[in-house]
Amino acid sequence: MTQSQPQYLSGIGEALPAGERIRWRGKPRAGLIARHVLKSRAITGYMLVMVALAVGTAVGELSGPDLARVLVLPVLLLLVALGVLWSFAWLHARCTEYVITDRRVVLQVGIALDMSINIPLRVVASGDVVRYKDGSGAIALTILPEYKLAWLALWPHAKTWEFKNPMPMLIGLADVEAPAAALREAVASDTDAIVAAPAGAAVGAPAGAMA
Repeated sequence: MTQSQPQYLSGIGEALPAGERIRWRGKPRAGLIARHVLKSRAITGYMLVMVALAVGTAVGELSGPDLARVLVLPVLLLLVALGVLWSFAWLHARCTEYVITDRRVVLQVGIALDMSINIPLRVVASGDVVRYKDGSGAIALTILPEYKLAWLALWPHAKTWEFKNPMPMLIGLADVEAPAAALREAVASDTDAIVAAPAGAAVGAPAGAMA
């Protein structure tokens, strides 16, 4: 991509500063957010167990219409829970865009209220590329303590349970290698950046220093 034309972030009328260009931009996938962030498979499995227990308890005591009425509630709860979960994932995927430029990582997020969270490369201390078995992945960034971010403002684009020092994440990436490569190139070209090139991490491994 060349700098012959001004480059813009989505929803922002002003062009990027002179000398800054977009190296990668992309959106998360709803299915990947549901699976890896909202744990849709675990929730579905739990709800199915609850339904099975309800069926097992009621079968020996009830039959016909009475049995059907008893089973309506757990099945309905299962459908509602999955509907809410997938709607949440779809909305976040639709309303999110990630951008990596020569100087920063931008998370354009928000359903009811649009936000552009700018993370200069100079405040990124370390990070990880997390790869999942289905070939998708995420990129987690460790931010210098003096650069404050609110976990609630970031979530679900943040590492779970990291409340004290929130870690922004690019989640639901079907092709994690492209943004990882773009981040490496951006770090290499930014003389103010202190972070090293992203390193891969096993699923479930803590986000650590980039090698």
